[in-house]
Amino acid sequence: MNTTVSTTESKTRLKRRLTREAIRYVVICLFLFLLNYCTSSHHWWAAWVAAGWGLHLLLEGLFYLFDCDEEK
Repeated sequence: MNTTVSTTESKTRLKRRLTREAIRYVVICLFLFLLNYCTSSHHWWAAWVAAGWGLHLLLEGLFYLFDCDEEK
């Protein structure tokens, strides 16, 4: 059994994972903003969650684009 994964296959897996994470980010952040609006619209704490998580997604996307996770 061949356990090595080709570069194109690993990039495809990473791209699918990033897509799933981005969809999860949008859905959960929309829910949190709705919850925040309904409970305490004078203090937007959901923006901090969205900003932190968005920064994480941005960095993962940059690592994907520039192949920073691959060892040479």
